[in-house]
Order: sequence, then structure tokens, then C-alpha cells
Amino acid sequence: MSDSPIDFYTKITSFKIRKENHLDKSNTHKNKRDDSFLDSLQDWIWEMDINGFHTYTNTAVESILAYTKEEIIGTHATSIWPENERSQEKIDRFNKELKLGLPWEKVRSTFQTKSGDVRVLESSGLVIFDDDGKLVGFRGVDRDVTHIVNIENKTKASEEKYRNLAEELNEANNLKKLLLDIISHDIKNPVHVIKGMTKIIMETHPEDVSIELLGNATEHLIQVVDHAQVLSKISNNENLELEPVDIVGLIEDKINNYRFVASNKKKELIFDSIEKPNFNSHPIISEIIDNYISNAIKYAPEKCDIKISLKQHANTLIFQVADEGKTIPKDKRKFIFERNTVLDKKNRHSHGLGLSIVQQISQALKLKIGVRPNNPQGNIFFVEFPI
Repeated sequence: MSDSPIDFYTKITSFKIRKENHLDKSNTHKNKRDDSFLDSLQDWIWEMDINGFHTYTNTAVESILAYTKEEIIGTHATSIWPENERSQEKIDRFNKELKLGLPWEKVRSTFQTKSGDVRVLESSGLVIFDDDGKLVGFRGVDRDVTHIVNIENKTKASEEKYRNLAEELNEANNLKKLLLDIISHDIKNPVHVIKGMTKIIMETHPEDVSIELLGNATEHLIQVVDHAQVLSKISNNENLELEPVDIVGLIEDKINNYRFVASNKKKELIFDSIEKPNFNSHPIISEIIDNYISNAIKYAPEKCDIKISLKQHANTLIFQVADEGKTIPKDKRKFIFERNTVLDKKNRHSHGLGLSIVQQISQALKLKIGVRPNNPQGNIFFVEFPI
């Protein structure tokens, strides 16, 4: 219905109330016809006198409050209020407000059904006058909005629940950030001591390769701690500031860090690159490089080459790592960057976190990542940087 309840009721009952002993037969017939139509409506149409006693009701009251017409007519409006709302103070205030003779629109109130249930009705009422302009009562319509109120209450409860969850999550994020700062600080202190001692030993034993590897590992650990703080910013959707990055240098450093591990597994790391490009990004991209190379070493068979390349195509830098391991099935490739995805179930040490970190970084920096099959077998993991 496009009309509001009160407008609709005004249109279909636009007649003045007269005293019963002044009604002629034609008016009585007209009222009977109106009553028949009103009984066909689903909303509760009612009339009451100036003292609050019902003088008319349609049959909709039976489906809404379970009372018959005969049980409602002659009863006071407050008699169907819930018991906890039916204090003498509230009844007196209601009777006093009726005497003011003011209309109301879409006022929600609770009512008690015959069986004791509570319903919420939305009420609109007009004042009615006799031929002399004297206020004699009210005519109105009540619509059952219990289901709407229940939905609204559930929505409010849900909003409150998720607002509390959001606050708890924010607090947890702040705690996580504080904890990460503490851990970073406490780890960096002894690591810098190891770094300093390693440097001293390297100066006295420059020919010792193992000392050099220890120094590189120490630098890598410091970088891991720094990157953990950056990844925390990414998880909180914070923006990363871009800066000039020596991507060729980053790749070469990672290759040098993994060359010893690769040679122990009889794998050769081969790097093919363009000249150092002018390139702005964030140093966190070294995590992508690290994950691609370490995965290739981990999953490629022994006695094979791992080909690492950096090429430029138009305005895009393409870094890729090609291995000769087991080719990832086509239907699995779209899941490979999701968290906890582990294709090699035999590898109990893998938790499927590395490539999910790659995906988080790529989303934060708006990079394109992916994997495609190598020929004749294996996989090529790639990332594209706009320049």
C-alpha cells in the first residue's frame, strides 16, 4: 500500500460519528457496508471514545491479538497492555493525553494477546467529532510489526556483536604490534652482537667460508625481523612507502645466500638478468624472491638447474624462477598462493605460509603473481613489477 495506515483509513471512513439514536436507516446501511469492507483488512481498525473504551473493532483483532470483536468492544485500551506496562501511573497519563484530543502517527506500543504473548503494534489515530464539533473519540489503525521489530533487534544485536569483535580485533592488532616490537628489539640485540663478533673473526680468518656464511645468515636474520614488521603493516592494510630498489642486487644476494644449500642438494642456480633498471618499490619484495628460490630448491629434483631471470617487457619487469620439479596440476594453480595450501603432503615441515605471504605482498604493492608449467616438466613462478 502506498498510503500510510492513517491516510488509508481516512479515505475509506471519511464520515463523522453521530449518536446512535440519530442515525437513519440509510446511514446504518452505509456503516454496515463499511464494516464489511473493514473486516476484510489485515490491519486492526478500531474506534474508542474519549475515555479510552473501544466502541468498534474489525475482525483483524482476532488474528493479531486473539480476541473476538465482542471481547474487545467495551474494554479499555489499557486492558490489553502487558501487565508490566499496566501501572496506574501509566494508565492515568494515557487517559489524560486522550483528553488533549491530539492525533498520532506510527507510534509503536506493546500489547498482550489473549494467550499472554506480547506483540508490537504500530498505531496511527485520528480524532473524531460530532456534528457540533465536540470531541467524541478516536479512530485508528494498528499494524502488527512484531516480526519487523524482531529483525531490527537481531540486526542491532548483530551490529553490536561485530562492533565488539572489531574493537577486540583492533586491540589484538595493537597487542600483536607491541609484541612484535618487543620480540624484534630482543632478537636484534643479540643478533647484532653475533654480527659484530662474526665481522671480527672474518677479519682474522678471511679465507674461512663458513664464517662468511655465518655473517650472511646473520644479515638475513636481521632482514627477517625487519620484514616481519613490514608484513604486520600489510596485514593491517597500512600503505607502504616506495623507494628506489636495487632489484638485481636483491636477487644476487638471495642467490648467494642459497648457493651453498643448493650445491649440497646438487642443484645449480643460474641467473640471467638485464642491466640494473630504474625501479621504485619496497624492499619487502625480497620476500617474494626468497620464497620463489627456496621453494625451487626444496621441490626440484637433484642434479638439475634452477633458472632465475629478470627481464623487461615494455613497462614491466618480470622476475621468474623456473624449476624441473613435479608440475603443479592446472586445477591446483589458482589455490597455490592461498594460506595453508600444501601440495606435497609428505613435507611435514611445510605449512603453506610462504606463497600466501607472497600474495599479501603482491596485493599491497599491486603486483601480478602466478605460476605456469615449465617445459618439459616443472613450474615457472613469476612476479611482474610495473616500472
